[in-house]
Amino acid sequence: MQPVQGPLPVHLMRSLLPNWLYNGSLPDRVILLDLFSGNLLVVLAIYSILSGEKACLNVALTMSLVAFAGSLTFANYPVQKEINIIKMLKDIISSIFIFIGALFMLISSFGMFRLPDFYIRNSASTKAVVLGVLLIPLGVGIHYNDIMIFIEIFAILFFIFLISPLAAHIVSRAAVITGVSFWEKQLLKK
Repeated sequence: MQPVQGPLPVHLMRSLLPNWLYNGSLPDRVILLDLFSGNLLVVLAIYSILSGEKACLNVALTMSLVAFAGSLTFANYPVQKEINIIKMLKDIISSIFIFIGALFMLISSFGMFRLPDFYIRNSASTKAVVLGVLLIPLGVGIHYNDIMIFIEIFAILFFIFLISPLAAHIVSRAAVITGVSFWEKQLLKK
């Protein structure tokens, strides 16, 4: 067994994280960061709304800004010295998909602060995060141009599209049952 080199937290992170993340390319790290921050954004927003703690919304906003900055980093991913028009077009299209997906997730995080009602925030954040999570993996798939990656991406997107609206509906229904109040200006017939 080799002795631990470097700080212990770094060694623990290396042993806990998958090898493709630690030694992976920049797009691998960006897609994981965006997926993690999108899911964390939804969880923190729901927790903040249900518990009444505004600090969680600040953490969610920070995470979305980090994901947005990571996507911008990938958009500036260096191109090889040989100019290959098809590869350059793939990189441009991939960067556009990732940038727009990160932008939707960023807008969703601002919606957490601006929208007046739990139900409106839940609906808007779910739609924006799902659209962001749709575009970011598609951009990564276009970048790699591999059929196995596309199959994995479509499997991920299928489950996200299946589970995310269902989870938002269940959370909203639970909020109605527990008596979370609606926005004052909302017209509801009882």
